[in-house]
Amino acid sequence: MRDEQIRKAVSSVVFMFESAGMESEFFNLAIVSRGRKASTRSNAECVEQEAARADKMILPVCLDIVLGVRQKYWVEQTWTAKGMDKKGIWLAISLGFDSGLRIGNLTKRDGPNGADHCIRASNLIFLVMDPKENMERRIKGGPNMSSFLARQDVSLDMVLSVDMIYVTSKTSGKVKLLVDNPKTLGRNSEVESIVLEDLSLWIQHSGVQESDELLTRYSATGSRKVVIRKDVRVAIKEAVSSIGLPAKNFSTKSLRSGFGTHAVANGMDMNEMKVRGGWVKDSDVPNKYYVRNMNSKGALALSTSSSGVQKHGVSEIKRMLPEESTSSK
Repeated sequence: MRDEQIRKAVSSVVFMFESAGMESEFFNLAIVSRGRKASTRSNAECVEQEAARADKMILPVCLDIVLGVRQKYWVEQTWTAKGMDKKGIWLAISLGFDSGLRIGNLTKRDGPNGADHCIRASNLIFLVMDPKENMERRIKGGPNMSSFLARQDVSLDMVLSVDMIYVTSKTSGKVKLLVDNPKTLGRNSEVESIVLEDLSLWIQHSGVQESDELLTRYSATGSRKVVIRKDVRVAIKEAVSSIGLPAKNFSTKSLRSGFGTHAVANGMDMNEMKVRGGWVKDSDVPNKYYVRNMNSKGALALSTSSSGVQKHGVSEIKRMLPEESTSSK
């Protein structure tokens, strides 16, 4: 509250100076900034604030947590309406972790006035091997893909990959824009193949139409339901609680954080990670709020290379000294 009061007070004084035709550049000086900061919080209050911030810190999910959701929300479920509700939540979590985009790109908007950035089934283009024609084909997500998968001569391993065209999480002039590059889900790893096949089965059995949000399902009676953000949040908290982690430190943002942390820890370049996750190139948001350092090694563990050669020693320090200092020793 004091922060807000001081900001308003300074803004009012600046306005008074400018209204009277006086210079107000003084208020941009570093000494004024330091005075404002000193007036807002004491050291004890800063410590208390940091403790509160750490208590509310959103932590990233990891691949083990994501796969833990699959067992309960996919494997143990059937293709009934209730089962599909669970299956859709698993796909939201796995695709959210894979893409790094905001959960609103995969789930229906929460409120009636919320911006709709949800991907549609028609934004999916599957690359398949058609055994009838013995050649690769591209099929749009929806009834056409469902019909292809239902053929007697088709198996899931004939689905090679899918390009997913997401809309941006922000709008320009209230017009939704498509991302420059599609997110491709292929068969580069066992886990990626699992998610690709699960997504294919969803297209086949959920009844989702081209114009529907991707995670839409239809029941035998024709009722329609779409996965929403709350469903995903509940599933994440349930998953982390089951392995003894504090649910309060996890939310749907944990998927975005998990993507960044997992990608960087496994060698993805930071700039590429930002592009894939929908951050601008010069953004410092990922480093501040999403990407966590998973390197737990201390200085002693890093002190020698794999060949046993010391990386950091007296000789390296001497080379940093001025020439006259090294020659005098």
